[in-house]
Amino acid sequence: MHRESRNYNIYLILIGVFLIFTVSSCSNTKQLAEDQALLVSNKVNVESKEKIVKKREIKDNLNNLPIQEPNKKLLSLFRLKLWFFTVANRKNENKFRYWMKNKVGEPPVIYDPDLRTRSESLMKNYLSNKGHFYNEVTSKVIIKKKKARVTYSVNPNVGYVFDSISYTATNNRILSIIEAKKQSSAIKKGRPFEVDKLKLERDRISNEMQNQGYFYFNKGYVTYKLDSSNTDHSIDVKVEVNPPSDSTAHEVFFIDKVYVYPDYNFQRPVKYQDTTLYKDLIILSNTFRLKPKVLRDVIYLRKGRFYRKMDYSLTVKRLTGLGIFKFVNIRFDNKIVDGKHMLDAYIYMSPSKKQSLGIDLEANSNFEGLLGTGISFTYGNKNMFKIADLFTFNITSGIEVEFNKDVSFINTADISPEITYTLNRFILPFRLKNVSRNANPKTKFTLGYNFQKRVNFYNLQSFNLSFGYEWNEATNKRHVLNPFNVSFLNTTDESQQFLERLEEDPFLKSSFENILILSGNYNYTITSKNKNAKNFLFFRGNLDVGGNILNSIMAVTRADDVEKPYKFLGREYAQYSKIEGDFRVYREIGSNSRLVLRLDAGAGFPYGNSEVLPYVKQFYAGGANSLRAFDVRSVGPGTFADSSLSSGVFGDQTGDMIIEANAEYRFGIFRWMKGALFIDAGNVWLIDNQDKPKGNFSSSFYKEFAVGAGAGVRLDFSFFVIRFDWAIPLREPSRAENDRWVVDKLQFKQFNFNLAIGYPF
Repeated sequence: MHRESRNYNIYLILIGVFLIFTVSSCSNTKQLAEDQALLVSNKVNVESKEKIVKKREIKDNLNNLPIQEPNKKLLSLFRLKLWFFTVANRKNENKFRYWMKNKVGEPPVIYDPDLRTRSESLMKNYLSNKGHFYNEVTSKVIIKKKKARVTYSVNPNVGYVFDSISYTATNNRILSIIEAKKQSSAIKKGRPFEVDKLKLERDRISNEMQNQGYFYFNKGYVTYKLDSSNTDHSIDVKVEVNPPSDSTAHEVFFIDKVYVYPDYNFQRPVKYQDTTLYKDLIILSNTFRLKPKVLRDVIYLRKGRFYRKMDYSLTVKRLTGLGIFKFVNIRFDNKIVDGKHMLDAYIYMSPSKKQSLGIDLEANSNFEGLLGTGISFTYGNKNMFKIADLFTFNITSGIEVEFNKDVSFINTADISPEITYTLNRFILPFRLKNVSRNANPKTKFTLGYNFQKRVNFYNLQSFNLSFGYEWNEATNKRHVLNPFNVSFLNTTDESQQFLERLEEDPFLKSSFENILILSGNYNYTITSKNKNAKNFLFFRGNLDVGGNILNSIMAVTRADDVEKPYKFLGREYAQYSKIEGDFRVYREIGSNSRLVLRLDAGAGFPYGNSEVLPYVKQFYAGGANSLRAFDVRSVGPGTFADSSLSSGVFGDQTGDMIIEANAEYRFGIFRWMKGALFIDAGNVWLIDNQDKPKGNFSSSFYKEFAVGAGAGVRLDFSFFVIRFDWAIPLREPSRAENDRWVVDKLQFKQFNFNLAIGYPF
């Protein structure tokens, strides 16, 4: 009876939402004149008897060409901005209606036949630029009830390809350089003809010349002669490099003097009293203090070398990468010395603030009374010892409170101070050869401490000391290697209730042993994202290995009668291997929305001196950046049901493996306010644990996913994002197998609220 009543209410809600959409849709056209129509859709149909290369890409681009675009829809259902505009436009304007109309709303897009004709021309030009010279584009419009729907019919017809490619130049040195580098040409025989490829080839030749000392060379000197008279729809290309219009020759320029201004004020230039000569640099400064070697290590313009554009670009990039300059600008003056063309370089840098303070806030809660909040303070000094070194002190503190009269008000409290010191170079006992100048190497030292108090259970302290290296393989590939990482974990003040809980759960007891962790880890990140990418992929992999060095030492030094677990300096040490991968897909859907998919999977394996992974190395699910419908560490392992989670007794659900999948649809509401719909699924599992057989990973793991869904609002200010997410459980793996879906049991109090900084992924 109750289920039928609940379903009936859901049907009424859906019918009500449908009626609201229908009525509001009609109201959007009421204010239009008789001869006006609201543009509601553009449709592009691409059909051809010929084979079309990159048909999907061509169709996607054609869809973006119509000059008029319909008003944006919220969730692809409702033109919310247009509705705000229409409502505000009904009555006399006041300040509130002006704000609603012009700041929140969006005026109706009135169908314009002239713009439709111009859109046809744009499509024809686009296809011609793609080598489809004999394309056909037509369109028609259907207007009904003041709503216009435009359909564009496109027939690209046959596409031309590049055939023979030749180069000519009046300067033999320039021609030899081009011939030597032609394997990297943007135009290839047999590839589809594209005007964009011709533009890329002009840019490539121009860059190549500028990297060979031709300072004043530009792409305007590169022209083409195209011959499309071939009968097989191919085009012969002749690339010509022309001399300057004044009949002089292209000249090679060399670097002479390099002037460096590390404290330049672009608004109020001043005279400089302090001049320092360091090797081939002339450093002029009044107040800025930076050791000259730091500057020379990142300035690649060298006296006596011929000018190279890549040296110029890399100098700007590396100077900016030091993190101590707001602006970097380089100017060149040319001159002739002993018949040789020379350049003086002037490098101007505006310092950024040396010190900074920052505050971050995070919170989450559910309607059962659990509220967690954390705050983080960060102090940074970007040039502590005058070598562009970054010193950071961060302290994070948080509490979790529970509004339940049967338990302590404060559930958990923790504080974590951390000091990080970063140098913009590798610190090694030997000299590295062939390090890429684009690597942007860094050496990082970290010292941290964490104190966590679980009220009525225990205190957990951890000390951490590490050092490692970071560098770029390319602009889209980054490596982080931490060869040394030592941690001490110490549990104190265990309550009798907690000790009894450990005796009931051997796995949990082993996890909380006081332990030493000596490990190394490696992190690799790669992305297909570039400056203008709308669709891209992201992958981050992590490998963490601990205890092997200590175990090798113990194998040599320990007595034969010593039994496991072995101790080093009087403390047990952990031995394990752990691997994790995070893969994401970002795809744009429409002009103002995006779909993000994420898969995270990992596994850890204790061995040798350990029977379980250290507590801090175990996987867990739930929380603001995981399964948002569930509390942190409240899911799994597997189908294991822990009564302590609901009884107030200590419960921390962790595992040796994790699989987690997320899908999030992000859309714009207006300006800096974004919306999101999401669904999260996943779980953690143990590996061959005899005490929790229901928590072990098995071939039926896919039946054991926890599932949650929800909606969110994000205040996206580009440099800063505040995220509000509401989520509710849809599937609980701890329930009986035929009763895990809980959609028909949902209650308002089951909603989890998360407040966080930044996007979850």
